[in-house]
Amino acid sequence: MNVKIIGCSGGTTSQYGACASVLVRAQGFSLLLDCGGGTSLKLDEFNIGDNLDAVMISHFHFDHYSDAGILMHKRLIDWKNHPQPLMLYGLDDAHLYELRWLPFSNVTAISAKEKLRIGPFEIDCFATTHPIDALGFAIHYDGLTMVYGGDGALSDALIQSAQGCDLLICECSLYADVDGSKPGHMNAYDFARLCELAKPQKAIATHLPIYGDHQRLLKQIRAKTTTDVALAIQGMEIEISCNY
Repeated sequence: MNVKIIGCSGGTTSQYGACASVLVRAQGFSLLLDCGGGTSLKLDEFNIGDNLDAVMISHFHFDHYSDAGILMHKRLIDWKNHPQPLMLYGLDDAHLYELRWLPFSNVTAISAKEKLRIGPFEIDCFATTHPIDALGFAIHYDGLTMVYGGDGALSDALIQSAQGCDLLICECSLYADVDGSKPGHMNAYDFARLCELAKPQKAIATHLPIYGDHQRLLKQIRAKTTTDVALAIQGMEIEISCNY
């Protein structure tokens, strides 16, 4: 299972690039997790945009789905070469159904605690703690598990879903001195506590603050956990295998 960071910026595009977005690939199938501002452009830069099979949207804040329309238009323009609808999955919300544009795109409503199969992946959806309804995804393939937390404060559901996973990719929107619980986000110490409780093999912090020194953020996380932690960087690739 190959995982690629498409964007890592929290809340908006920034000097760090596109909004947080992750691509997961296996057996020639490409699944995009979230598609906020800048995602489409980065997919093109990475020569991926024309080969996208499906998109899962964690929630309907613009920094997680605003480029969905652009991806739909791409499918229209390139329909001759890719005459299959782009499949988009998200919560049962009016914003989801706006993305149905047959034959170029189609949508499927999903919910927390739902299990589904998309391409070669088995996926468990779980609720995250955020001001609006939001999901995280545990993605299973060939005995491996990658967990994507979307947006959300530290919660039991997130800890349980990430338990012992091979790779955890989760938001770390704030430095340690800022309480993120009310706006539904995690700070550096929350991220570290998640790692200590869930014990993933490796963790990557994404949805990073658009201000300050990210190395300070990383030091704050590492001061509170022994987990192998890195910060997301656009273009970063992680190959997850049984020997990872």
